[in-house]
Amino acid sequence: MPRVTYSHPQVASVGLTEQQAKDAGHNAKSQRYSFRNNAMALIQEEPEGFAKIVYDTDSGDLLGAHIIGNNACELISEAALARYLEASAWEVGSNVHPHPTLSEALGEAAQLSAGISIYW
Repeated sequence: MPRVTYSHPQVASVGLTEQQAKDAGHNAKSQRYSFRNNAMALIQEEPEGFAKIVYDTDSGDLLGAHIIGNNACELISEAALARYLEASAWEVGSNVHPHPTLSEALGEAAQLSAGISIYW
């Protein structure tokens, strides 16, 4: 169930935090991607915030996502669907995210967690 807080900046999450995942026995890590590196956030002059992916390093499973920043409450839907479909971080990161969009931040965090990057 996605959780959203309509504030400024907006806050949204789905699934587990890194600590909750570790407490549940997962070999969990997290990876975040700053909106300061996102073209749309810069265009909209809203560079504060980030997208964060929590994943299991053994299975690659996406365990949670947390977004703070402009339109976080809209962006969390992709992560919620990924959790519902039991997608891996690799699958989220391999999905095409249009450029320039804020959704790229979630894709970039997922790519970093899966050890892939379109830039290298």
